[in-house]
Amino acid sequence: MPFVVVPFTLTQAVIALSASEPEVDGNNIVVFEPTTAGVTSAQINVDFAGPITSDGACNFDSSPIEITRPASGTAVASICVHGNALDPSYLYQLTGPATPDISVSVTSLASLFPNLVQLNLTISSTTLPGVRSLFISTTNNDQAVATGLLEVQ
Repeated sequence: MPFVVVPFTLTQAVIALSASEPEVDGNNIVVFEPTTAGVTSAQINVDFAGPITSDGACNFDSSPIEITRPASGTAVASICVHGNALDPSYLYQLTGPATPDISVSVTSLASLFPNLVQLNLTISSTTLPGVRSLFISTTNNDQAVATGLLEVQ
């Protein structure tokens, strides 16, 4: 059997299963190994998170972090997240009940506390309410999740 090297992609295919059709035949599943798979990296995690108050302080006493949608237009809510080896170059995404409806920009707060990042969340009046989890992906495609981190009201 030939050995073939193909470029790594992050695309995902969905194989739909249901109670009436619990299996699907004839699908080829190809698993890609990223080129950075052999690179050792520190495990990432989320230790704690909280809203950033109006005076710029991180408030780590609320779970989930509650943010309120604006009546119209958009608004930015800022939260701080601390964890092992967190870096602003990583990809930070929030789950949602539909396509991602909260955009995230990242700023390092390591000057205040090592491994601390600020996430600026842009929400709109059309952002759907509900509890969200935060997914973090490193440049090596290592991932961590903080389940139920945020609640949109």
